[in-house]
Amino acid sequence: MLYETVWLFFALGVGILISIGLLGLIFSPSIPPPILRAMAMIISVLIILTGIYFSYQWSAEKKESKF
Repeated sequence: MLYETVWLFFALGVGILISIGLLGLIFSPSIPPPILRAMAMIISVLIILTGIYFSYQWSAEKKESKF
């Protein structure tokens, strides 16, 4: 039960990270100065990569615990 609860919150957190990153990429062209636009896009990509990394770590750890 505890494992499923932790997994649920973890999956929710990863989903939120990826959603925020995608929203940042979608709305970053509306930022007027080019340097700020580039910084917003970089931060959004980093947030998406963080979500993907945590998701990969979770699945790798889950596979290791089965053996």
